[in-house]
Amino acid sequence: MEHLRGMASKVEEWKNEKDPVEIKDEILNEYSEEGFEAIEGSEDDNSDEFERLKWYGLYQHNDKSPEYFMHRIKIPNGIMTAEQARRVGEVIKEYAVGEEENPHFGRTFCDFTTRQCIQIHWVDIRDIKDIWDEWEDVGLPTGATGACGDVFRNIVGCPVAGVDKNEVTDASGLVDDVADYFMESDDFSNLPRKFKVSITGCKEGCGQGEINDLGFHPATKEIDGETVEGFTLKAGGGLGRGGIMAKDADVFVTPDELPEFTRAAAAVFRDEGNREQRARARLRYLVEEKGVDWYREKVAEEADIEVRRGGEDFRDEANYNAGAHYCDHVGIHEQDDGDYYAGLQVITGRLKADWLIELADLAEGYGDGTLRLTQRQNVVITGIDEDDLDEFRNEDLLKRIPVDPSPFRRGAISCTGTEFCSLALIETKNRMVDWVQRLEDEVDIDSPLRVHLSGCNASCAQPQIADIGFQGSKTRKDGEIVEAVNVGIGGGLGPDPEFIDWVVKGVACDDAVGLVGDIIREYKEGSDADETFREYVRRVGTDEVAERAQGAEAA
Repeated sequence: MEHLRGMASKVEEWKNEKDPVEIKDEILNEYSEEGFEAIEGSEDDNSDEFERLKWYGLYQHNDKSPEYFMHRIKIPNGIMTAEQARRVGEVIKEYAVGEEENPHFGRTFCDFTTRQCIQIHWVDIRDIKDIWDEWEDVGLPTGATGACGDVFRNIVGCPVAGVDKNEVTDASGLVDDVADYFMESDDFSNLPRKFKVSITGCKEGCGQGEINDLGFHPATKEIDGETVEGFTLKAGGGLGRGGIMAKDADVFVTPDELPEFTRAAAAVFRDEGNREQRARARLRYLVEEKGVDWYREKVAEEADIEVRRGGEDFRDEANYNAGAHYCDHVGIHEQDDGDYYAGLQVITGRLKADWLIELADLAEGYGDGTLRLTQRQNVVITGIDEDDLDEFRNEDLLKRIPVDPSPFRRGAISCTGTEFCSLALIETKNRMVDWVQRLEDEVDIDSPLRVHLSGCNASCAQPQIADIGFQGSKTRKDGEIVEAVNVGIGGGLGPDPEFIDWVVKGVACDDAVGLVGDIIREYKEGSDADETFREYVRRVGTDEVAERAQGAEAA
């Protein structure tokens, strides 16, 4: 990091005053011993020390419980052992017990994220040393950079890598190699902003490369007369404020070349990224400003490999583009070895600690002893024998975490919300559970539908790529300021990706679920046979769909 001293503007002075990586010593030797009050500037909500704690996966709760932390655990590719999952559940029950009772999830629970991580809440800084010891005992990343901060975030991929019957290439080992390198290297501990990478070898696009800084997808290329399997690249994607779809970088790399290419790509971002304007410090703005050809050439200059052009993308365009498949791996599916995997739907990604422990038992009792987290906040158990499927389906836990959920439940995603997050404007997790239950009771639909609820415009719940997306806001109703949402429709990824159109702003949350019901009823009445919601919206137009739904509501 020394080579970066002096090159940052005032917005980065706090990183140069104390390298965030160095805060690990304070966490282990001071804060874990003396508690919250020992944290430098703990009396100041804007203390830079709380920003540095993010490098080790520690986010301060909002002002309702500021002395507690959310702790994020990186799970590269979302693949973990049953032993690791069980340990997380046990740690939650011992160290992450809520002071308040959540109406749906009690006092001990965790959240699966849209980047295949796990988040636990109500963590006292005095316990973090013991918690890290628990992680180290079962081989989870412990005290490692990258869970948060201006660093490499968790590297995501296909959750069923290595077992998927229709997989082009198993990329899970590559994810592990790249993740290990960047967690151990200090050369990338002070990037201009966070850096997100997706590496997937499957055809269905579940890696969501279009919204990552680097998105690697399976491909082939003729090299010296032979067809070689590898990866193409999309670069410069991202959600949140100023969302941009990643651009085709016209690059082909072999599996052996991918780690070095990724290092070089990150080095160019580190050295060339905007350090003067933090709001424009992501790779997407560099690629937008300089061009994807410039970026590819700079990476080629930095890399110790030949950077080839071209490559034939292998993704399954029919499923991926039409939206006929959720790309979530929910349900029972045959593996390449004749066994089966079961994708279980975890509503809003929130899971009671006891359920996580029970999931670990099921993974060992029926499967191959692994659990796989998805980018849609769900979980997959792999390696189930065909003869055991009926018995597995009848397990009591599957009544709470179903293998065959309704379209509303299956497509529901939400962020943390005001329960713990200081940026959120509305409560999300409990609200989404209530909305799904109401929609299941009131509206009949059997086609795919992705409904995402985000508490602010940071897009942690990825509403910009949803069929129907919500973004937290405030509005006035009956003379009072109440929680509200902006409503959008028509988002989606694929060969023809498109962000959502925000069509109605400031809808009171109490009224929003009714508007969704009307949108869906209008879709059912006005759609052609077998037409997905996304296809219907594109044909009719987002404004017209919204007007029809609002007209129905007024009537």
